[in-house]
Amino acid sequence: MKRFVLAAVLAVSIGTVALSADELKGTVKGIDAAKNQITVTVDGKSTVYTVGKDASIVSVANMKGKKGKTTEKVTPIDTGLAGIKTGATVTFLTETQDGKDVITSVKVADTNPAKKKKKKTN
Repeated sequence: MKRFVLAAVLAVSIGTVALSADELKGTVKGIDAAKNQITVTVDGKSTVYTVGKDASIVSVANMKGKKGKTTEKVTPIDTGLAGIKTGATVTFLTETQDGKDVITSVKVADTNPAKKKKKKTN
């Protein structure tokens, strides 16, 4: 029984290391939606990344909520890569697949979040 538990813990540990992802933040320099690629500048270095077929692409806006708390409003970008503009600030996750870094998730910082409408009082 001890060997089984030890083997299970070891297998989970190895699997977790193999599936670990890197989170990076940068600025979009260019997009090639036809090739499913995005060029991002991170720490002054531009790199071309392939975006995975099932990658999550969302817009994230920080909204001020009640009692001064800030909340994130996440909105899916239906047009995928085509919906990301050059110059946008992005946070993305990469995983190594076949020796290459592939993006699995992109969060685009929304610099102009929709403001809450105030109710008119008469």
